This record gives sequence, structure tokens and C-alpha cells, in this order.
Amino acid sequence: MKAKRLLISLAFFLLSSFVITYIIIQLVSSLTTDAKYEYTSMQTVEHTLEKNAYLVRNETVLYAKSDGVLTYSVSESQKLGKDQLIATVFASESGVDIQKKIFQIDEKIGLLERSTVDQGYMTADITKIDEKIYDALIKIRLAIDNNDISLASQIKDDLLTNYNKRHLIKTGKTQYDEQILALKQERDRLTATLQNALCTVHSPSAGYFSTLLDGYETVFTPNVVKNLTVDSFKETIAKKKANYGSLAIGKVVTDFDWYTLCEVSTNEAEAFTSGHSYKISFAYSSEKKFDAFLEKKVTQTDTDSVILVFLIENVPQDFDYTRMQSVQIVKESFEGLSFPRSALRVVDGVQGVYVVEGNSVGFKKVDIIYTGDSLYFSREPDVTEEDAEKYLSRFDRVITEGKDLYVGKILD
Repeated sequence: MKAKRLLISLAFFLLSSFVITYIIIQLVSSLTTDAKYEYTSMQTVEHTLEKNAYLVRNETVLYAKSDGVLTYSVSESQKLGKDQLIATVFASESGVDIQKKIFQIDEKIGLLERSTVDQGYMTADITKIDEKIYDALIKIRLAIDNNDISLASQIKDDLLTNYNKRHLIKTGKTQYDEQILALKQERDRLTATLQNALCTVHSPSAGYFSTLLDGYETVFTPNVVKNLTVDSFKETIAKKKANYGSLAIGKVVTDFDWYTLCEVSTNEAEAFTSGHSYKISFAYSSEKKFDAFLEKKVTQTDTDSVILVFLIENVPQDFDYTRMQSVQIVKESFEGLSFPRSALRVVDGVQGVYVVEGNSVGFKKVDIIYTGDSLYFSREPDVTEEDAEKYLSRFDRVITEGKDLYVGKILD
């Protein structure tokens, strides 16, 4: 009898322990979510079309009057003024060497003239100059890492200019009068020795200089765009390149507006609207995106091809104007607050996401503007909008994983 009573008591104890343990587990489970979250941030997605493009500009071919040893007084893509000296032709190498020295002296004079400081500069301004010097050093390093020697050379001039300004501030001076005077005197002396120059070439107008001649300078002009057809575009491409002869020394781009012509299919053309602007990047200048106005779409009934005519209204520094090159055209872009697709919830018929608010669960509405393979973009609300605080905003902690979530639930 005692043994039976003992067994009943033991069974009751084990059952009670099991029930209590189960209740504790369920209670703990209801209070913990193992919630994982991510901070929202603004992201951009671009849908692009890659095509070959032809660059169209007004270009004037430059000729020397005599054969000989040629030396340039300007650099590639340099901005020119009307009648500016571009090149000199000498009978021998000695004249070239002297001209190079004069060119180097002119660069030094320009650098020192840009290095002057205002009377109001004080020692405290050295901090700002130091920041510019440090920034230039970082940019030079990045340019070298990207094998962009031309850009590194440009930044080098900014670096030297700011270093010179720093030196002037430290010494209490405002300009390099003595050094500039000495350089000008040396330049005059060298100029006087130039007795064997056969001819010089000057810029006929303001513009940008290039030594690259491809034989299409008189073919791919803005006049081509006026009465452009799909057939005339293909005929222009097929035209034989001009041979300018040995006296051609380069060209001047005389207009600031230029065109980019792209051949696309009729289906691809549907993504573009005449009168709208698009972003374009070029294969040989891929770090830059340009605003390009789609002036027109040229169609033809007997072909599936469409010619997109983009107008670009600026001439960038150090841009590679290779006539035909690959381009990427941004058809459309989306910018918004990104969050994983797994985080999207529907609560009381409203789309949104659970977020961490303090140590509890909150809910924010979303206004989806883009759907990707693994994420959504939500429109960022303007702070002045009514109920803006109820919508997902920057730096919200969006819960991506969690059990039994609901508004107000306490998180560990």
C-alpha cells in the first residue's frame, strides 16, 4: 500500500514538473523572438543599356605651313583662346629643346601666379591649406592606383599651388614676385635665341585642342544631325576616312555642344522618350556620368533600327573623344530606402515592416517604388508630410527575422 502511494506521488511530481517546465518554456518563448534586424539606408539601382556610340562635334583641322620638327605649346584637351600659340615647327631639334624649356617656364610662372594669397590670410588659414594638401595627396594616390596619370598630373598642380600658399603664409608674404620676374627674364632670353623656327600654328578660335585625327572631322559634324535618317547614319559610318597629309598637326573643337548618336532596336528605343534627359557614361571616361538630352529618335519604316540623338552641352576636362566607343545609357534609376523582401508584412491590410523601437517591436508603413530580386525600395517620406513618422525612414532598424512578432512585444 505504501509502495503504491509512493508511485502515485512520484508520478504526480513528474507530471507537475513537466507541466511547469512546459509553461516556463512557452512563457520564455513568448518573451524572446531571436529577432534579427538591419538598418535602412538609401540605395540606388540603375537599369542601363550598353551600345556603341558615335561622337559628333564641330572640329577644325590644323595645318602647319612647313615640314620639320614639331613641338606643341599646349597639352591634350587643353582649353584654348583665339589666336593662342599651339605649335611651332623647327628646322632642327635644338629649337625644339628651347621651345620645351620655354613651355616649362610658362607652366612654372602660371603655377606661381596661382599661388598668391590675399592680404587677409592669417596663420590660422594654414589648417585649411593643410586639409587641401592632404586631400590632394589622397586623390593623387587613387589616380595612380587607377592608372590615371593625366588626372594625377592635374592634381599635382593643385598640390604644389597649395604648398606654395602655405609657404607664403608662413613667411608673411602674399606672392612670388622675385621668382616670377626671374622666370620671365629667362623665358625672354630663350625666346631671343629662337632663330630657326620655320612656322607657328595658332588657334583660329576658342575651343579645345586635340592631336587625335581620325579622318571623320569633316564628316561627323552637327549638320549630319539636321536631316538624319537611319540610312544616312549608316552611310556616314561607311564613308572613307579623310587623309589630311603630313602637315596636319591636330584639331580644335570649336563648339561646346556636341552629339552622341546610338543605334538601337525599336524594342530598346521604347525605354526612351524624346525631350527627356538621361545619364550617359563613356567607356574611356567611365568615372563620369553626363547629362544627355534626347533631342530626337530617328526611325525608318523599312528597318528595325532607331537612332537616338543625344545632345550634351558641356565639354569636360580630359575627356577622351574617341569617335566610336561603347557607352552605358541609364534608362531608369530608382533611389529609396532598401529593406529585405523577407521583412515585408501586412498588418490590418497595411503593407509595412516591423522595426525595433527601444526594446519593443513597432510597425512602419512602406511605400514601395522598386522591387528587386532580394529587396524592396520604399519612398523616403518628407519630414513635413502628415504622418511622416509612421513611414519607414533612414536608420530605422527593420526586423528581418523573428517569431510571433506583434506591435508592443518586448525584445531581449
